[in-house]
Amino acid sequence: MTTKTPAQLFLFLVAATFALFGIVALVAPAEYAAAVDLAIRSDHARTEIRTTYGGLNLALGLLLAYAAADPARTRFGLAAGVIIGATMGLVRSYGIAMDGTRAAVQTAFAAMELGGAAIACVFLRKSDDDIR
Repeated sequence: MTTKTPAQLFLFLVAATFALFGIVALVAPAEYAAAVDLAIRSDHARTEIRTTYGGLNLALGLLLAYAAADPARTRFGLAAGVIIGATMGLVRSYGIAMDGTRAAVQTAFAAMELGGAAIACVFLRKSDDDIR
């Protein structure tokens, strides 16, 4: 087994985080939804939580793990991390500002998303030799 670079380890951490959120939404959609004040009122809604929050987060986790597994794909994974984290963080920040959200979890998630994007950006700016 080859030694993983800090960039690859970072991507694995982000991948595991997405996968964990995805698995929780997949196996416990009502609890996942309740954590952010969403109410599931039908089987249709439960399936939507499983698919959108479970499936999409799990897919992102698998994609980033795939990118992290091979140094030749690390740069792609980092670019994906910047795009995903920045988009999620900016959209969440917009929602917080527009909706007047005071839930601390929303601010924490925005900080985590934007912080992750910034870290991925720092790794992305390094030379290929530093990443591989």
